[in-house]
Formats: sequence, C-alpha cells, structure tokens
Amino acid sequence: MKIKKIKKKCEVRGCKNTDTYSLTNTNEFGNSVIICEECLKKAIKAVAEYDPSVEKKTVSVPPPPLFFHGGIEKTVKNAEETVETEDNNAEEYPIPYTKEYLDNVKYNDLKKIAKEMGINANADKETLIESILQVS
Repeated sequence: MKIKKIKKKCEVRGCKNTDTYSLTNTNEFGNSVIICEECLKKAIKAVAEYDPSVEKKTVSVPPPPLFFHGGIEKTVKNAEETVETEDNNAEEYPIPYTKEYLDNVKYNDLKKIAKEMGINANADKETLIESILQVS
C-alpha cells in the first residue's frame, strides 16, 4: 500500500478537512482514495467493531397498492370531459397535404405526420415533405 500526504478535500461525505492522505495499491495516485486522518481513524474503529454475523435490521413494508387498484369507474360526466379534451387536443391536418402547408409545419410535427403515414422519419425537412406529398 502506498500513502502520500496531499492537500485535497477528504472524500468522506460531510468531511471538509483538507489535510488528507492518498491511499493506493498501485504506483498511480490518480486512482486512489483520498481520506483525512480523523476519518481514517473512524473507519479503522468501525472495521474493528464490525461483526458480519449480526444480521442487518430490515423493516418489512407491504408493497404499495397498484395505481388502478380496484378499478376506476368513469361517470358519464368524466367520459364527456375526456371526449371534449381529446377533441380540443387533436390537430387538424389538411388531407391531402399541400406543399405550402407542409412548408409552414415544424420539423418535429412533420416527423409525427410521417410516422402516422408509415414513412421513415429520419430525414431532413425537405425530404420529409417530398415523401409525405408522394404518399398523400
């Protein structure tokens, strides 16, 4: 084991000491553990007191219920609200598409249109427009 005294912050969480040691098993100090003397003493004490035969205390917690546990019943009011919001979110695309319309559509929206039409959407904007116009 190679040890070198350095001026870096201790890597132990919560410790702010900068008088530290670099510990390594190789000649390279880049892949080493940086620890201060106080934390090293605490670690040695913890290792000496460690008893692997003592089982860790675990708390058994019942699994959370499923998100839709017991089912969800839609009332007529909820169903009507769902239909209204779906209608409001739907975008209107002119079919067949026109070149003027597609020129004004954003690239990501063009990709969505291409995917809906079964066209490969991995292309630039002009190629996508040409492909959509050929299919429609």
